[in-house]
This record gives sequence, C-alpha cells and structure tokens, in this order.
Amino acid sequence: MSSTTPIVSQPHPGLLNNSHFHNLNGGNFYNTIGDAHIHNSTTISPTNPVASLYRFIADSAMHDSKERFPQPKCHPFTRERILRRILNWAKSDSAERILWVSGSAGTGKSAIAQTIAERFKQNVAEGNEQKVHLAATFFFFRTSPERNTSERLITTLAYQVALSVPGAKEFIAKAIEDDPAVFTKDMNSQLFQLIVHPVTLAAQGWGSVQQSLVIIDGLDECIDKKEQTDILSAICNALTTRELPLRFLILSRPEYDIRMRFQQTDLQSATVRYVLDMDDMVTKDIATFLEAEFSRIHQEHCIRETPWPPKYVIQFLAERASGQFIYGSTIIKFLDDRHFQPQERLEMVLGILPHGTFSPFAEIDFLYTRILDAVPASKVERTLLCLGAIIDQHHLKIGYVALTETKFLDQLFQLNPGGVEHLLKELHSVLNIKSEVSIRHKSFSDFLTDEARSGRYFIDKDSVWTKILGLLWATIPQRLNHFEDDESCPHLRADLQDETRMWS
Repeated sequence: MSSTTPIVSQPHPGLLNNSHFHNLNGGNFYNTIGDAHIHNSTTISPTNPVASLYRFIADSAMHDSKERFPQPKCHPFTRERILRRILNWAKSDSAERILWVSGSAGTGKSAIAQTIAERFKQNVAEGNEQKVHLAATFFFFRTSPERNTSERLITTLAYQVALSVPGAKEFIAKAIEDDPAVFTKDMNSQLFQLIVHPVTLAAQGWGSVQQSLVIIDGLDECIDKKEQTDILSAICNALTTRELPLRFLILSRPEYDIRMRFQQTDLQSATVRYVLDMDDMVTKDIATFLEAEFSRIHQEHCIRETPWPPKYVIQFLAERASGQFIYGSTIIKFLDDRHFQPQERLEMVLGILPHGTFSPFAEIDFLYTRILDAVPASKVERTLLCLGAIIDQHHLKIGYVALTETKFLDQLFQLNPGGVEHLLKELHSVLNIKSEVSIRHKSFSDFLTDEARSGRYFIDKDSVWTKILGLLWATIPQRLNHFEDDESCPHLRADLQDETRMWS
C-alpha cells in the first residue's frame, strides 16, 4: 500500500521560496498569508504498518518501560495467595474472563500487577510450556499525560499483542493497511479492528487452545471518569459478543463510578472480584517485608544493637499499616537514608523523638492529599466535618444509634436518604461505606488530625465537635417525634431526652 499523497493547493508567491523538502510525513500545515493549505493524514509505512502503530502508543505505560523503572513488585514470600489466585484464574476455563482486583490506596495493586506480568515473562524466557501468555499491559498514572487518558490505551495494547500473540501481527498489520484512519476512531472500533478481529483470526491457526492475558492497572488513575467506564464497557462488549481467547486482569481502587459499572448485569456476569482489603494474610505479609528490610538495613548500616528492632516493634508497625504496603515501604525509605542513623529515625516513626522537618510519612501524605484533591471544592467543608465526626465518633453514642450510621449521618447533615454516600463517593479508597461509615486505615486518621501533615485538610477535633453538637441539637426534636409512637424503642427516646437535658 502506498502512503497517502498530500493534497496541495496552488502555492502562494513567496511561501517557502526555494525551499527543499525531504521525508515530510504527517502533520497539518497552514499558510496564513494566502489560501494555500497543506494537509496530510496519517502516513502508513508501506513495508511495516506495525511500525506506524508504534507512533500512537504510550510506551511508558508498559510493564517494562524505562519511565516506570524501578517498577514496584511484591517482596519475595508475600502476597502469595492473591498471586496464586490470579494465576489459577488466568489458566482456568472459567466463563468469567475478567478479574477485578480492587483495593484501597496503598494496598499494593501495582506491585501485584507488575509481579504477575514478570512471572509470565520469566516463563517465556525460561522456555516453559504454558497455557497462558502475557499479551499486553497498560499501567495508568494520574500525573502522566500519556498514561492518564484512554487515548492511547487500545493502540498500546495492540502493539504489544502484535509482538506477543502468535499469528496476530500480520492481521493487525492488514487492519492498519485496510484502514489507515483506524487511529482516529472511537475506542470500540479500535478495539475490534486492532485486537478483537486480528486475535480471533490468529487463534484459528493455533494447534491447541490458548489464552492470552491483558493487564490494565490503575484504572482509577484515568482522570476522566466517563473514560473509566467506557473502557470497561468496551472490554465487556468485546468479550460477550465473541469467543475471544483473551482474559483481562483489571486493578483499581473501588471508586464510585467503577463500582457502579461493575455492578451492572452484563459486566457482573463476566467478572470475578478479589478485594485486597479483605485479605487476612496482609498483616503477616507486611511483617515479612519489614523483617527482611530491617535485617538488610541492620547489616548495611553496620548497626551493632541486636536484635534491632525488637520483634514487637515490627509487629506493631505491621498492624499499624492496616493493610497498606505503602506504609511499610515509606517507613523503610525513611530509615534507609545513609545521611542519618536508622535507630533515631525509627524513634521518630514511633513518636519517641520529634521528626521536625523530616516527615517519615511524606509519601503517604502525598497520596492522601491527592485523594482529597479529587473532592469537589463545594463539598470539601462538609466532607471534612463528616470525617471529623467519624474519627471522633467514640465521644458520642445516643442509645443504640452510632454516629457513624449512614442513616443518622443523612439526618445530621440534612441530606436526602443516601446523601452521605454521595457526599463521600470520592473517598471509597480510604473509607468503608455500608450501613456505617468507617476509616479503612489508621494512617488516614493520623494524617487528617496532624496539621503539619494535612495542611488545608486538617481536622481540628474541638472545632469539628462544636459544629457536630450544634447539628445534633437541631435534629433532636425531629428524632423525638420519630420515636414518639415506636414502642420498640423506649430506651432510645429516654436516651434522647437525657441528652437534651444535658445540653440544655
């Protein structure tokens, strides 16, 4: 196929006089002096269409990209249960061809995705016979222009599929030759033309049934929420309309829009879900990681004290992590600075010594700040007030009604039923929101109540509680009336009357 010929109008006198052009490919050129216009659509290499595909990919989004080096990965002998479950699902013949691994902030989702990708690649390098091959990976990242949008997702996956899935390359090349404008099309069209159709055709030539795995990590890091759900819809549509030998491993925080899309019937029936926050092995895994890293620091920093640190300190830190691997890794980075003594820095972490300007939790603080930045400005004040009530809820319980019950919070903040869920929907990665609202990680409470760490998101408990008491006072007459005729709750009415007299 020959390359597209540029359409050139009559040249304007004086425009680039006596100039010579060599290998001018692609782009738009306009002469603002006259009416000359030069437009060239995407130029496709006549000898290697896949090379043309490379120009439209986000190479930094791949699992082995230079930009992501050193990539996060699971520490040896940790996360073995979830890794084993993912590998077993990938090799199985189950009808659910999507596995959604959800987890709150800092629980190690990207490390799990990277480790899975590397295990498949290692098997290929060692020549091991395997039923499942790694087809492609894409790691979203909020602050990277290449990786925080879906614009280059399909082309990036297709480029890797061309290189890794047997027989797919020639069909992908033909798709580009047949339709050079495929790069300008919508996500569903690109997915069908560059991946679904070529892989389906390639599979017809395979001697045995094989599966190929696509890994998409950090879906919530795609900044456009509609694009997040469009990606899920495109994948679901591709899998439910064809016998496609692909499986999709998707990892993300349990953000509202993503959760709602996974709950729809079409995607729900095609998906297996694994919730990292419910993994009861995680504290043990974090302790294993800390023990190994403390041992390394002990040796490399020539610490004479033995044992250092005591085992109870390691266990204390592992439990305080509340399932967040980022908590453990942040502590290790803080201690492993060769300009300082690890013993003193550990005492700063434990609160024995003041840390001054050296924050042991800078990485966690940045993570939490980014999460709170996603809350619309119009909701920030009320959101912080609600978080303050949840953090300090032990100060007040009226009868058998906890301040953290969603129904009670709806009334407290004068919201419609379900209103508190909507108020806090950007914070599902740090909150459990069911019939009651609770904070997933102790480190989030610590962050919010330390002004030096949280800055504009600081929660002053005294100030918050003054406002909460005012709101409670306003709701008492309404709640007394609500229980006036409810014979099953005489204790609650009496408690409310007692509270009323106490605050009067």
